[in-house]
Amino acid sequence: MNKHDGWLKVAGDACSFMRMYALALEISTEAKEQHVRRASKDVVSVLEGVIDRPIADARKLKEARRLFTVMIAHLCDQNEWTKPPTRTSFTLKMSMRSR
Repeated sequence: MNKHDGWLKVAGDACSFMRMYALALEISTEAKEQHVRRASKDVVSVLEGVIDRPIADARKLKEARRLFTVMIAHLCDQNEWTKPPTRTSFTLKMSMRSR
């Protein structure tokens, strides 16, 4: 059992950038491991400039999603990690948009 299971469960349900930001902010202040804190601070630094605006630069949001995936990888044990937890509905939406 991974010690970060609670955060990983919340990360799997974090579909909005606001939720990603809130989770990354919490992890950046509470995580004991420096690499986890650093990864979460990277997410926070990208999103803090756009999270309260109605329209955001797509490149920043793409970078935030990439960094969020990196943060999740740091939360997982390397021998357990294959891909970040995702919600089925989010995966379906993304696959429908890419066509």
